[in-house]
Amino acid sequence: MDTGPVHAAAEHPIDEGVSAGELLQALTALGTQMLIGLSPQLLAGASVPSPQRGEPSFAPKLTRDDAYIDPAAAAEAVMHRINATIPEPGAWTWLGDQRLKLGPVRRFHGQLPSTAAPGQALSAVAEGEGHVPVLVTGEGGVVLTAVQPAGKKMTPAADWLRGQQQTPILGGRHE
Repeated sequence: MDTGPVHAAAEHPIDEGVSAGELLQALTALGTQMLIGLSPQLLAGASVPSPQRGEPSFAPKLTRDDAYIDPAAAAEAVMHRINATIPEPGAWTWLGDQRLKLGPVRRFHGQLPSTAAPGQALSAVAEGEGHVPVLVTGEGGVVLTAVQPAGKKMTPAADWLRGQQQTPILGGRHE
């Protein structure tokens, strides 16, 4: 929570599918460039700050439980929760009784099979001119980029799905 005066501000659009870690890197680069440009004015005492607008807000630290992904939720909610918790504490869900970490996702913009059910991870669903791995959600789906099974390294989702014997069903708490 920062309520101090503002010497400079900039807008930065957040593209769909950008993780919190990627956004932090982009904002760090933007802030560094702004500080370099503003430094002469700050050192000369010529920068006139403006008070912040609005009320201060508190953002508690995200916990492991906050990073749990329930595929039965709507696609937008699943996408935002996954991307907001990467890299820390790290988005995850269940695959049977094993934890499965998830990489960044974006919303799926194609047609899901009529038999698709929330939690199904489908290996190659048509989208535009290609095929993408999709996690079916309560409303729509998200395109999976990477997964990390327990005890393994993060791997491209398409490769992981090709190695599965059957269509994986994700979600469902088994604590």
